[in-house]
Amino acid sequence: AIDNPASPFTSRAAGALTLKARLLDLRANLEARPNAGRPSRVDYAVRALLALTLDSAITDAELLMDVIAVRNVRLASAAGICWLEHAPGLKVADPDAVVRSFAIGRAALEPLNALLGAKASRVVPTVWDEPLPQHWQPLYQAIHARAPATKAATVADLALGLCRCIDQVNAMTVPGIIAGRSEEHTSELQSHSFISYAVF
Repeated sequence: AIDNPASPFTSRAAGALTLKARLLDLRANLEARPNAGRPSRVDYAVRALLALTLDSAITDAELLMDVIAVRNVRLASAAGICWLEHAPGLKVADPDAVVRSFAIGRAALEPLNALLGAKASRVVPTVWDEPLPQHWQPLYQAIHARAPATKAATVADLALGLCRCIDQVNAMTVPGIIAGRSEEHTSELQSHSFISYAVF
């Protein structure tokens, strides 16, 4: 007897593609607004979350939490291509570490550099459980349309909502084995001689 695997689709699947398009529009509008002052760590965290989920299709909540907490991750680049590497206990200077690698676009580089670079100079508190600033609330409200308006959303609430939405988008748009979930994508690099690591 062959077991039928559980469906990758949830009740969110029907509106996931429309929601992603709405989130991309909201992000463009929110990022186009003039910024009053220097972005905060929460701003950089939200921008990193948006780039990693909406642009790079990453839906691994543990990875996103580690990015925001600035642990177990590093940036690498070669031949103009950048990626985020993740592994438990990852040491930045260990080129032989077995890691999961995720290609990232330019939109992710500035916020990731800001988050990871802050770690180099001092111990920084994570902003995972910090309240989501008012100017980012429309993103949370788009994802959680039925949530009470009085709920104080956190960075974690936004991250988990993004993961659930993009997981459904991936299930519908990424070829089967590759969709074997973006959070399960693993890669061990064969040669490290051409790779530059961002050391923080």
